[in-house]
Formats: sequence, C-alpha cells, structure tokens
Amino acid sequence: MIVSYFEWVQNLQQVSWTLEEVDEQLAERLHHAADEVIERAETDGIDDRSAAYRIATERVKDAFFLSGF
Repeated sequence: MIVSYFEWVQNLQQVSWTLEEVDEQLAERLHHAADEVIERAETDGIDDRSAAYRIATERVKDAFFLSGF
C-alpha cells in the first residue's frame, strides 16, 4: 500500500525514484510507524495491536473533523 502511494506521488510530480530511494522511503516510514506503536503501547499500558488500532482510529477521527463534519 505504501509503495502504491509512492507511485502516485511520483506520477503527480512526474518524477521517477530509483529502487534504492523507494526502499529508503519505505524503511523510514515503517520504522517511524513501528516506533510510534511501540511508544503508544508502553505509554498506555496496552499491547501493540491495540496501540495500532488506537492510533488509527484517532487519525480517522481527526480527519473526519478536519473535513468539516
């Protein structure tokens, strides 16, 4: 899914990334997401799966309210 997003961005900007650039961007985003989940799990005293769901639902909620509803 993330790489599909990268392809969309490249198409919009009419650029082409090397395989190394795609791998670097993917690794960076995955490490950031994992760090965020681990930190949230420790902070809230919950398991990683619950922390990931909590982060995701908060993002959906924030997007919903930012859209004007």
